Amino acid sequence: MKRFMPLLLFLVCSVNAYELDLNLGSITHHFIVKDGVESEFEGGIAFNNRMITNAVISIGIIDEYMPSRYHAARVFTGQNSIHEFMLGGMIETGLRTDFVDYGLVVGLYGQNNQLFKDRGIDNIAFEIDDLGLMPVVGLGLHFKYAINQRLSIGVSNVISPVISNHTLLFRYRLS
Repeated sequence: MKRFMPLLLFLVCSVNAYELDLNLGSITHHFIVKDGVESEFEGGIAFNNRMITNAVISIGIIDEYMPSRYHAARVFTGQNSIHEFMLGGMIETGLRTDFVDYGLVVGLYGQNNQLFKDRGIDNIAFEIDDLGLMPVVGLGLHFKYAINQRLSIGVSNVISPVISNHTLLFRYRLS
């Protein structure tokens, strides 16, 4: 994991910050799961344990390079689907309106893949010893409501072909 921290730090520092994001909590829905494996997930709340709660915190910076376009970089940590430690980052680019940002998300996160194997769960991780690097590719969809000139609240969603993830969004405009 320590090998990837400089890369994540570079991604975060390479963007001119226009806004800061804080995402908290998480509801994750698994679209594609082998039958029976969903019983191994932790925090199940619906759909035969395919929808779970897991603790996640994400910090991001956003650069609005045109009034209707943005770039973002985020780092996140928390619990994966079996409530074990994960750490990752992602970048995003897209379009924005007053109430919604939407764009393409690309990133990855690292986790101990052996813990998944011990439970009989196969995943799409790139493996380096016990480290599993999970790709994140999908649509970012962020609904926001302005409390005042600088502060917004909302819901952030990352939707991929395999899972969707939903967190509470707190956004602060720097300028």
